[in-house]
Amino acid sequence: MMVKILKGIKIDVVKREIFHVEYVNLNDIYSLLDCRCFCIAASKWIAPDHLYVDDDGLLRDVPLGFFMIAGNAQPLSGHGLIVGCDLEGDGIDCVKDIDSIRKIVRFDR
Repeated sequence: MMVKILKGIKIDVVKREIFHVEYVNLNDIYSLLDCRCFCIAASKWIAPDHLYVDDDGLLRDVPLGFFMIAGNAQPLSGHGLIVGCDLEGDGIDCVKDIDSIRKIVRFDR
C-alpha cells in the first residue's frame, strides 16, 4: 500500500513562524501540534481548509503561546495546523497558500 504524504501549514507559537509541513497520519498531527488532544477551530478565513489546535492548550501549567487569526474573536492557545479535507472527510493537501495565512495570523504572548 502506498503511503499518502499530505501537506499542511503549521502555525508555530514557540518559533512565532508559519511554515509548510508534511504529515501521514494522526500521530503526525499530534506530534506537530505537541498535544494529546486537538479540536477544530473555525475561521471563515481558513475555509475550505480546517484549523486544528491543542484542545488542552489553556490547561498546560505554562501555555506554549497564543495566536490570533482573522475571524476568530479570541486568541488560540498552542500551535495551529491547517489541513485540507475532501467531501468524504478524508485528508488532502491544504488549499490555502502560505502567504494568505501569514497575512491573517498574529502572535500573542
